[in-house]
Amino acid sequence: MSKNRTFTSILITIAKAMALMSSLLIAVALSRLLEKEVYGAFRQVLVLYVMAAMVFRVGVPQSIYYFLPRLNAHEQRGFVSQSLFLLVLQGTVFGLFLYLGADLIEKEWNSPNLSSYLKVFALYPIFMLPVMAVENVLMVFNKVWTVVVFNVLTKLAAAFGVIITAYLGYSLELALGVWVSVAFVSLIVALWLMFSVTSGPLLNIKWSYVKEQLSYVYPFCIAAILGALGLHADKVATNYLTGAAGFAEYSNGAFELPFVGVVTGAVTMTLMTPMVQYAKDNHIDKFLGLWHRSQLKVAFALFGMFGFFFFFAKEVIIVLFGIQYESSYIIFQIFLLLIPTRISSFANVMVPLGRRWVYAGSHLIQLLVAYPLCFFLYQYGELTGIAIGLVTAVYTNIFILGFGMKKIMNIPFGQIWLFPNLFKNIAVALISGAASYFILPSPSSQSIIELLAFLIAGFTIYSLLYLGLSNVLKIFDFKEFLSLLPFQTGTSLKTSAAD
Repeated sequence: MSKNRTFTSILITIAKAMALMSSLLIAVALSRLLEKEVYGAFRQVLVLYVMAAMVFRVGVPQSIYYFLPRLNAHEQRGFVSQSLFLLVLQGTVFGLFLYLGADLIEKEWNSPNLSSYLKVFALYPIFMLPVMAVENVLMVFNKVWTVVVFNVLTKLAAAFGVIITAYLGYSLELALGVWVSVAFVSLIVALWLMFSVTSGPLLNIKWSYVKEQLSYVYPFCIAAILGALGLHADKVATNYLTGAAGFAEYSNGAFELPFVGVVTGAVTMTLMTPMVQYAKDNHIDKFLGLWHRSQLKVAFALFGMFGFFFFFAKEVIIVLFGIQYESSYIIFQIFLLLIPTRISSFANVMVPLGRRWVYAGSHLIQLLVAYPLCFFLYQYGELTGIAIGLVTAVYTNIFILGFGMKKIMNIPFGQIWLFPNLFKNIAVALISGAASYFILPSPSSQSIIELLAFLIAGFTIYSLLYLGLSNVLKIFDFKEFLSLLPFQTGTSLKTSAAD
């Protein structure tokens, strides 16, 4: 694999992380600018869209990667139009669901004024779902920098538009209206970008291609629907059981660090192509070599984040969202326990190998475990119980996928993960985190400046301890980490891939 492709993968992943950072920036600002119930209603609107976006993103947009390069130039623009039509149709259906179901959702989620917010936001999916196709279309034509600039600028425009509107004291309805307006402008720009790189008649839509595309999309959508419902079972339960104010507190802790996506995305996009090829060719040793090496690289970075943020969680939450959301740090700590589940990407191996239904089935089990657990544990631990219920369901899903991988690759379950290495790594992270937190004197006040100074000092000590202990215990090859690529299994990846 060329370094150019690797650079492209990392660049796209960083752009996506910046997009997540813009969403976090909106949450940070609005949690301070809005009353808790109003802010909670905003997060309720957002979670509904995020759940839908999880489904739509892996459907039609994902199919563009598969079909567009296989078409001749005369057919490409028509296929893009076809894909956009399907996305507009999906966005319209979801927009109607938000608009017509707004009153019922407001009642069930015990959230005053949620109905008016949903009705304003109902236009957003109609504009934004077609925009999801722009990255896939441009990447087919290797327009990497265009994708990065477009993603970053549109997300920042939305973030600053919403924040400035709220800061000036205008209503949340107007802030959401600004967000919808940015989505409309983004759509216009996206259409121009997509049609400028493709050729052929604009309306050259073939029914046979529509049927083929929908047939390709269907299994992905089933898995995505199950995944979205299962992964957000905690949010659904929290909204139903606590209302807007409770969801405001919960959602400020129930999020994944944007840096996690940077690490997992870069390694996944870099290694999965040769890894899948090894699996198809039944080169089990080579597959496991890359699989394990990717685990160790990802774990070193992710466990490093885990060790710091777990012990400094309270200070991080107060700095981000304010003292009124201090209790959210417990939810944040529980969600950090999901980091170990991100060290391996089963979907990117199982789907290319034709095991989509194994992947979908594991998500169905996660869904069936998550909802009863979240509702049951709320009776004993309230918001904490809901978070524990979701984490338990996710780990159930991961172990089922592990057993699925065991059967597909015909290898012992113990070889799916390098447990001794991973346990040693996470132990070093926990020791470093505990030591750095308790070495420092506790902040004498809750001022942002003092808390930031505490976090900076803690991060400095933590980094020295974590890197130092990792080096002494030979947890990681730092020379290889700095060079990062090519990943090697005795020979270069380029050489191995040619075997």
